[in-house]
Amino acid sequence: MFLKIGKQTFGQTLIEAVVALAMAMLIISALAVLATRTINDSKFAENKLAADNLLSKTFNEVRTVRDQQGWGVFSSYDAGCYIIDPSNWILMSKHNCPNGNFNYSSCVAPANDFVDWPLGSGNNFFCRKVELTAASGSDTNNINISVAWKDSAGDHTINSSTTLTKWYEGY
Repeated sequence: MFLKIGKQTFGQTLIEAVVALAMAMLIISALAVLATRTINDSKFAENKLAADNLLSKTFNEVRTVRDQQGWGVFSSYDAGCYIIDPSNWILMSKHNCPNGNFNYSSCVAPANDFVDWPLGSGNNFFCRKVELTAASGSDTNNINISVAWKDSAGDHTINSSTTLTKWYEGY
């Protein structure tokens, strides 16, 4: 549409309209990508926080097992993977720990029952591996805990280790 005032013509050409429309679409697409990435990052942060809390809870549960059973029983556990039974505060022996990387896909495989699965609620499921690496009978036990989950970005795993000792002489 053109506006003619005197001998001059004012208005947009078809090319100008197409360029303006393309720029508007580019801006809208960039905003959509930004919104999607923000949602994904937010979900990852939520899951990471839940996994960190589960990792901390697991260390506390292992410490409780040690404290409830006494060092004599706790130090008799052989190296390997365990599942925590909070009803009796014992470590239930599972198969030998798997070789290689621990991740969500490997822990939900039917043959791998060395982990607690599933942990969480709703669509947020986690699995964890509790591994004792020290030989039985010493005054220290090394504990390695891994927590894995999966989201739209793939498999994620966090790991942490600590050493539990015979810290109370009454054991």
